[in-house]
Parts: sequence; structure tokens; C-alpha cells
Amino acid sequence: MHFSSTLSHFLSVALVIALPQSGDSPSSSLDINNPSAADPTAPPISLSVPSPIANPWASGGIPLVPTECTDASNPSAPCFTALSKDAEDGVHAFGGYLTHDGSCSPEKKGQLETAAWDACNLATHASTWPANFRGEQAGQFYLGPDYISQQERIQNNIRRAADFKVKTNSYITTSCKDTKNYCNIRRGGKAVGGYGWTYKGILGSYHYITLCPPFFTVETLETQVKARREELARGDTSRVTDMRYLQTTGQYFLHEMMHTDLIGKPHITDEKIGDGPRGIAWAYGPALVHESAQFDLALGGGAKRASTNADSYAMLANALYWWDVTDYFPGVPGKNHLTEDPRDAIIDESPIPLYYVDLGEMAGVGSVDFASLFDEQSSGFGSANVSASPSPPETTIKSKSTPKPTPKPTPPPVADSCDVSYKFLYDQFEIRGENFDPKKFGTDGSGLESQIKGCGALTDWHFELTTGSPPYQ
Repeated sequence: MHFSSTLSHFLSVALVIALPQSGDSPSSSLDINNPSAADPTAPPISLSVPSPIANPWASGGIPLVPTECTDASNPSAPCFTALSKDAEDGVHAFGGYLTHDGSCSPEKKGQLETAAWDACNLATHASTWPANFRGEQAGQFYLGPDYISQQERIQNNIRRAADFKVKTNSYITTSCKDTKNYCNIRRGGKAVGGYGWTYKGILGSYHYITLCPPFFTVETLETQVKARREELARGDTSRVTDMRYLQTTGQYFLHEMMHTDLIGKPHITDEKIGDGPRGIAWAYGPALVHESAQFDLALGGGAKRASTNADSYAMLANALYWWDVTDYFPGVPGKNHLTEDPRDAIIDESPIPLYYVDLGEMAGVGSVDFASLFDEQSSGFGSANVSASPSPPETTIKSKSTPKPTPKPTPPPVADSCDVSYKFLYDQFEIRGENFDPKKFGTDGSGLESQIKGCGALTDWHFELTTGSPPYQ
């Protein structure tokens, strides 16, 4: 059983708003308050796909981590020495030396290389931001109306992400092995796409990134371009105008790269949205990145927070790329005009239900309580609803013996749950939950209503039983 209740009373609020995207259209055709106003009246005959940079791993692929790195998740001094030697003549992407630990299947290794290449292409395309009026709008929409105050910091971070030539004592190792057994944890209905941390020592910085199986189900730039081209040929513009449908492995990989200290200065993390009721949500995904950008500056919204939020960079780069490709502004449904309330968040965030966890910096991994750290850093995505269990290995060993049937586990008792949405303009709260005893609600939710009235004045009340899972996370 599910219930939905809505409470509202009027509250006057000062709103701060703004908007996004980059391209070559003349500024006279664009409205800073409504970027979608410049969208074509008819779909373009062809797409303007930027020429990709040369594939840095076209010859030999991403190299395997040196044999001296016996534990790729915890580099030793001999590992650092070997990495430094290999890096002298190696390919440097994102200003660092990229390797993998050998745990990926050939197919996934190829997908990883494509993701890293696509990430470099997105960063390169964004490296001239804000080159024109589209760039200014993208900055306003996904970073904040005050983006100019952080423009130099953001520019430098993007350009470091696009730089292949800087050779530093910073190393990035990727893995398909669920090192800490977190890939099967789900929060708020979302699966773990990956997690990582940064080791900082006297020999250099070492960034270790685990990519979980759901990551490899996401589209690439090439497949997304193909799909959008076919849709536009049919006259369908619904997805080219919705950033949620334009996400790729390259964009997610760029998000992870922004966490590394060889790019992010100061350190780029996953920021939460403002303070108060929405302060528990990460600024992650198009809707919540936009919401954070437009959040009251006095409460911590805007560009200062966006400049240290990894997904703000990913959304900015993605917006600049796709607006130039399709000529349509890739925004958030219902949020593409300044007259809208930007803090009325869209909680059903994306058709790609993934989240990525940055576990931060550490001087060593031996004494780190990773379980507590992961729980803390992933809490902003919702409550955990699937326990961690080992991910399946990349290869399966076949046995000649007949396996015994595995008994079905006894399902755990269904727990009740409750989630909340908060609308700032009218101080409206919407609460959804499931698996509660219906006897406790009373007629039309009168039991719940009386409990809430104990917290303060209640001027409006609506209660209904619904079907399906509560969408709030």
C-alpha cells in the first residue's frame, strides 16, 4: 500500500534564477532568460558533430598497470616507481597517466577506452567556454547566475581536463573489479555506477576508480548521436531538448576525472544542495545540478558551490556539446525559463538510474573505514535498499558436475519507507511512503494529519492512496 499527502501554506520567497548552453548562434537570436526560445522551428537536416580529437589509445589501448603494483587499489613505493618509469613515454590524458588493472573483459576494456576518449572530447569541446552567448547561458543554467565570479577557476579546471600533454606525477588506475564490494548497493532506486578515491603521498597522487557493471550499459557519444539523428529525421525533438536523455559513459567518466587532484583545484567533490530540507541531496544529474545552480546564493547556491561539484562540470560540458550538435537547448523539462521556480526539483531524475561515489582523499588505505565512508558519501542519493554482495566475476568457470539447485532465500519482511519532496515557492511538502499499517491513517489520512498538526499550523491537506512505488528518493 502506498500513500501520498500534500501540505501547503503560502510563503513569500525571493527567487534567484538563470539558464544555459554553448554554440555558434548569433547572440541576437538568443534570450538570456529563455535559451529554448532560439530552438529551430523545424529539425535540422543534418547534425553538426564536432570532429573528434585523435584517439590517444588507438595504438595498444589503455596500458596495463605495472606488475610492481601488486595491489592496484593501494600503491606501494615500487608501484609508484614503475608507474613513473612507464609514464615517461606513455600517453597522458587529463594531465595524468591512465592505466587499468587487468580486471576488465576485452569488451569492457574497449568500452572503457571509448568512455575516456569521449570524456576527452567533451572536455576539449568545452575548453573555450564561454566562447559565445550559448556558453554564457550554459554557465547560468548549470553553474549559476553568478558564474562569472568563478569563471577563471572553472575555465582552468576544464582546460586541465582537456590537456593531454602535461606530464605530472599523478596516476589514474581504472578497474572493473568490485574492490570494496559496493557495486550491488542501491540507493533510492539507483545503482552504483562506480566509486573511487585519491591516495596522496610523497611520491605523487594516485587515483583509483572502480567502474561497476551498470556503467557499461550507458550509451557512448557515437550511439547517442546516431539515435538523436534518427529521431530528428522523424521530427521527434523530445529527447534533444531533455538533458536526461543525452548522458553518456564519456560524461560519467569526465565526472570521475573532475574528482582527481590533477584537474580539480581546489579539490572537486560531490556537493549537496543548499541547506535545510534539501540539504541532504547531492547536486547530481541535470535537474539537481540546475536546482543547485539556482538555489539562493545566500544559502549556498550558485557558482561557488558548482565550481567544486563534479557533476556541474559534466553537465556544462554535455550542454555545450549537444547544443552545438543539434541546435536545440538540452535543458530540464519545465525549467527552461526564468519565470519557473528552479527549486521545484524533478526527483525522477534520469532514465539512467546510476550514481557515482567519490570517497575523497586519503594518506593511505590501510586504516580507512571504507564502509562508513561509503555510507556517508552515498547517503545523499537516498536510503540503501539492497545490501552489498559480491559482483559477478568477468569470466565464468564451467563445471562438468551437475550443480545442486540453489534454495530460494527467505525474503526479508517488507520495511516501511517514507520520502519527502519540498517546494519552496508555496512552502509545500509532499510526502510519499509505502508498507504502512492502513489502520493508523484513519479516514482520509486523518490520523497522519493530526500528527503533523502537532508540528505547526496546517492550512491545506490532501491524502490519497496510490499504486506503484513512491518516486521520491
